[in-house]
Amino acid sequence: HTVAVSGVPVFTGANRSEAYRFVTLIDVMYEHRVRMLLSAEAMPFELFENIVTQADAAANPALKERPNIIVDDNLGFAKDRTISRLTEMQSLEYLLSHAQTHIPENVLALQEAQAKLVAGKAAAA
Repeated sequence: HTVAVSGVPVFTGANRSEAYRFVTLIDVMYEHRVRMLLSAEAMPFELFENIVTQADAAANPALKERPNIIVDDNLGFAKDRTISRLTEMQSLEYLLSHAQTHIPENVLALQEAQAKLVAGKAAAA
């Protein structure tokens, strides 16, 4: 299973509800080990750069003056988890886990790719 999503925006005050739905989508896809192909306006950490917790806003009052800032504890805490999951979903380990569950015929090819990657890192060290 692979899900393609295009047009993921940088999240701002104007699209807060979309940010919540995106976080939920990533949580569900991650928990079910679904492969995703995402087209977004920015890298994962940049998608959420306008979202801060109340503690972040209190520690840095200038943040509240930025025009697109969202001060939201729930979304602020969820953003770190979502960024981490998006990063992991790009890894060979995640793809291998997906293959073991959904397409076992691809496991060998992914294990060979992983072995080459490890060997390349060892040779570079």
